[in-house]
Amino acid sequence: MGFKKMPAADWRAGNPADLYDTASAVKNARDFTPPAPGAEGVVMLTVANRSAKTVTMTPANNYSVPLTRAALEQGPKVVEGEVDGFTGRGVHARRVAGAVVG
Repeated sequence: MGFKKMPAADWRAGNPADLYDTASAVKNARDFTPPAPGAEGVVMLTVANRSAKTVTMTPANNYSVPLTRAALEQGPKVVEGEVDGFTGRGVHARRVAGAVVG
């Protein structure tokens, strides 16, 4: 379906605590304040490094990006960062990573 086609009524705030670790997502989202009850909600994109012993990510090993209906109506949301790691032979590798949502 896509976020742009999602009806406005479906963008209501909620707390899917049984499906999602809301507290960690909010903690890892920079400058984010959860919407008030009854206000328009957000879709939270969470990126988590599950290989922290091998790879580091910037801006952080775990971070969340709140996606609002208004922001997605303006076009795709681009999130950029870097992934640094070492191969099995101790060779350093760096990749610029990005994600586009919308």
